[in-house]
Amino acid sequence: MGDGGWETEEGRRRTGDGGREYEAALAAVAAQKSAAGGQRQSTQELAEAEKSARDAYQSLAKAARDLQG
Repeated sequence: MGDGGWETEEGRRRTGDGGREYEAALAAVAAQKSAAGGQRQSTQELAEAEKSARDAYQSLAKAARDLQG
């Protein structure tokens, strides 16, 4: 924007509550994106742990079958 835009000190002073609300909205969006990233990471870790557990089970089941027969 030019001089006096919302990103300048004068612009923030002129927009008053609107500028503060905008800043609060930006912070809320950033927090939501961060939380979504954390959820994505947790989901990926869970999927990897589940695959590892299934692989270990299959390995143990094969060993048990080999011992029986």
